[in-house]
Amino acid sequence: MEKSNYSPLRPLNLVVLIVTGLVIYVAIALAQSTVISPKVRSNIGTSGQWTADVRKASGDDIQFNLKRTSDDGRSDYSSGRTMKISDFQGLNIAEITSAAKANVSFSLVREAGTINCEGTFSQGLGAGFWKFTPNAGFVSMMQSRGYNNLTDEDLIRATFNNLTSKYIDELKTAGFDKLTFDDLARAAGHKISVGYINELRSAGYNLVSMDEVVRASNHDINREFIAEMRSAGFGQLSMDDLIRLKNHDISSSYIGELKAEGISNITADDAIRAKNHDITGDLIRRAKAQGFANTGLDELIRLNNRGQIK
Repeated sequence: MEKSNYSPLRPLNLVVLIVTGLVIYVAIALAQSTVISPKVRSNIGTSGQWTADVRKASGDDIQFNLKRTSDDGRSDYSSGRTMKISDFQGLNIAEITSAAKANVSFSLVREAGTINCEGTFSQGLGAGFWKFTPNAGFVSMMQSRGYNNLTDEDLIRATFNNLTSKYIDELKTAGFDKLTFDDLARAAGHKISVGYINELRSAGYNLVSMDEVVRASNHDINREFIAEMRSAGFGQLSMDDLIRLKNHDISSSYIGELKAEGISNITADDAIRAKNHDITGDLIRRAKAQGFANTGLDELIRLNNRGQIK
């Protein structure tokens, strides 16, 4: 009788070999895919499409927008702002507002570079294609100020926002000498002037970051509003409190109205809560007429929310 060579371990060994082989194959495939398809940030093109609209603009204003696509064609980037027709060379109001379609060729020429545009306008609406040409002189001036390796996107943004070497030097003189190029372009885009920075400083707000200055400007915080809040009885408010008060339309007359009806020692939070819950001098007087005399702000808010003040 022949002796069998069969071993119950052989099928198990075969399974182990197959699984091991699959694991190695998957690991190699993942490693190769990592090498072949790295995640690289796509560059933004230096040409694209433009659109413009003056139908709802006033005076010399024009809404101008740029659109461009990344080099890999996967992403679109848009930027737009209200500009002046006079900012552009070769563009005039007659062509823009003509009832007949008008072919146009115009340029936005700035220190950082030039955006050349071709297209058409009809009845205040325009569209076409643009191409950007950087200014090597501007790049050199930026290098001398420590801004190296600027990308085409940096230069397009600088052109669009009218960032100049003079403006950069003015900000440096005002104490903003460590701004990134992105900060500079953003400041120029929001039209932050040294005069505005000094205005805030003279009112007691020596802001240390450009982000704070831009936020203050975006919310129309100026010397007059700061003085008005101080006259209303607020002390040295934080910039956040000033912005919140501005956003909620809090005025010195509103604070005076509340104080005249007995609501004293009002904080910024109190004023905002009162405004949000429609607490006015008239409502407080009506509450008093109904017998709710010497009622604090919290109780007035509760009464009003319940509809108990007629």
